[in-house]
Amino acid sequence: MQQAEDFRAESRALHALVSETAPIRYAEPTQFKGWGIHDVLQHLHFWNRMAFLQLADEAELVHHLKTMASSGKSMRAYESEVLAGLEGFALVAEWEKQLEETADRFATADPKARLKWAGPDMSAR
Repeated sequence: MQQAEDFRAESRALHALVSETAPIRYAEPTQFKGWGIHDVLQHLHFWNRMAFLQLADEAELVHHLKTMASSGKSMRAYESEVLAGLEGFALVAEWEKQLEETADRFATADPKARLKWAGPDMSAR
């Protein structure tokens, strides 16, 4: 599916930029909601994993969504809790691994398949 390859290319381009940035700068605010690079990467990694689970393990996806909703925590707080300990280049490495697994999984998905998500079900495309 072309969208999976577009996702892969865009993610790899971002990875090229981030992997050359010193982790000490990951806390500096960016233009995206004032989040630091760490916050952005953590968010991308968490939700790439959730997207992967749409096709790999829907029950685990639903578990995370229900747990997050009932936790009383903000989305970012829940992401931080789940990804506790992932910092700097370790976070970058895990994000890179997950983005490739997610792209691979979606590359062969039926574009018309309806998938669970945080909101209404949506197509794989």
